[in-house]
Amino acid sequence: DELGEASKSTIEQFTGLGDWWGLALAQQMRSEWFSVNGDLDAALAMSELATENLERITSSWDLAQQRALTVSLLLRLGRRDEAFALLEELLGEA
Repeated sequence: DELGEASKSTIEQFTGLGDWWGLALAQQMRSEWFSVNGDLDAALAMSELATENLERITSSWDLAQQRALTVSLLLRLGRRDEAFALLEELLGEA
């Protein structure tokens, strides 16, 4: 519960500051929190937001790591075709 509240608050704070790096990391943590609590749809949505924010500011290595989280969530949701399509895209970019 504490991590849930902290991650939500942190997202709000970094949004207010306009700190894209901090926001993306906070969104990753929030995604992990949703995942641990079994809300995989919310985890995926938050992971996708983190990816959008990381695309603005980070290296291809960091972005690939973030997108791998999305692949994992898609697989857990049973969305294999989407997961494998994203994985093929990642391999192509590598």
